[in-house]
Amino acid sequence: VQAAELERATRMALDQLTARVNPRNLERMRHLKARMAALEGRVDTVRGVLEKLLDDDRSMAALNLTAKHVAELQTQQLQQQQLLLRQQQLQQQQQSEQQPQQQQGELVGSSGGRGAAVG
Repeated sequence: VQAAELERATRMALDQLTARVNPRNLERMRHLKARMAALEGRVDTVRGVLEKLLDDDRSMAALNLTAKHVAELQTQQLQQQQLLLRQQQLQQQQQSEQQPQQQQGELVGSSGGRGAAVG
């Protein structure tokens, strides 16, 4: 809004200045030029702040992606460790189940011969 008003005023002042060069029109143009310079300074400041914020957002996004990647790797490692632990537990369970069967087989085999002779 401010820029549009300044642009209209400047066009009118330029038209008047081209129609008639006098101290009053020159002073008006000088004043408008100062207002334009001030507006340009504010625009540059806002642009700089926005660029800095965008750069920070990109940095934050990069950090977030890195953190997300690390979290995914940690999750994969945890899942692998859980899988290995489960496999070890199953192996131990199978070994535990096989040992009593082997012991019973040994007992039956060794006492089976005696039992037949005794009975």
